[in-house]
Amino acid sequence: MKYRVLIVDGSAFMRQFLRDILEASSDFAVIGAIGDPERAMRMITEESISVVALDLDFRCSDGSLFYTKLRSTEGLAVIGFSNREMSREAQAQLASFGIVDIIVKPSVGYKETLVTRAEEIRRRFMAAIQSRKDTKTTSRERPQKDLSSPGAERLIVIGASTGGTIALDSIFQRLKPNLPGIIVVQHMPAPYTADFAKTLERAGKLRVREAADGDRIVAGTALVVPGGKSLAIVRDRDGRLAVRVGPRDPQSVYNPSIDYTFLSAAEVVGPEAMGVILTGMGNDGAKGLRALYDRGAYTIAQDESSSVVYGMPCKAVELGGVCKVMGLTAIADEINRWGTIENCNLTI
Repeated sequence: MKYRVLIVDGSAFMRQFLRDILEASSDFAVIGAIGDPERAMRMITEESISVVALDLDFRCSDGSLFYTKLRSTEGLAVIGFSNREMSREAQAQLASFGIVDIIVKPSVGYKETLVTRAEEIRRRFMAAIQSRKDTKTTSRERPQKDLSSPGAERLIVIGASTGGTIALDSIFQRLKPNLPGIIVVQHMPAPYTADFAKTLERAGKLRVREAADGDRIVAGTALVVPGGKSLAIVRDRDGRLAVRVGPRDPQSVYNPSIDYTFLSAAEVVGPEAMGVILTGMGNDGAKGLRALYDRGAYTIAQDESSSVVYGMPCKAVELGGVCKVMGLTAIADEINRWGTIENCNLTI
């Protein structure tokens, strides 16, 4: 199956260049590359389209910005291309029009920069499509997700090491209370993980506790993997997401092992998971994040500038398992948006 893409941009060069980038992959079919606003809107309303690539400065004949006409097209994923960086406030406003991601055009070396980012751009298109795959009908017609169904469960897994306690505290201060279940894997000795869970709970609005064998993964609750143990994501006899806490993983020098937990999440939850790798030394989590990425999960790595040690995130990026690289504040906001997509239609 090829995902149908519409390119809307006033620049003929940009239209052709994006077409070349996307059609180099067997995943995409560009059904139109248009510089006319009326024709573009007709295609959006009449055609089955997976994602629109839109120049955010593109205007209608009445002078209004084209993206402001998209509010009624719920379920349509739009990737905006901008000539400038956007503030958080501007990004939030754009999200209300269905713009799920923003790619900043380079100011110099235009073609060369886009060529080097071709794979990243294709991956971001795939992430945008994934974020909107279940929202193609209108609110009145869209069936409500059956949260009593085991298949409806979503999961957020976060791994961290050196500098992770501060990073996690910063993130948890910003997280909303109605998120899917969260698993935290922080490299930390056994005596301290229970107290660390209490610290995270005091920091924000989520319930947080140290995981115990057999715990169910439930919305609004974060489980911290006990120090010196291994934690795998499983399904219990009722088909619900749960955890299996066992002895240390003999194949890992790190316990708890981020890879061990991430690999199980990839196998059990797949595309309904979000994986986040934070600051830390070494390479734990890189292989597991790549497995999540390969199964269609949405994956994020902390950027170098906000990391105490840019080891684990760097290895994850090098292994090709990362959808986005961002700072701590942006990571928290992204978790909130991904985790509450069913409630408020905000998207990645």
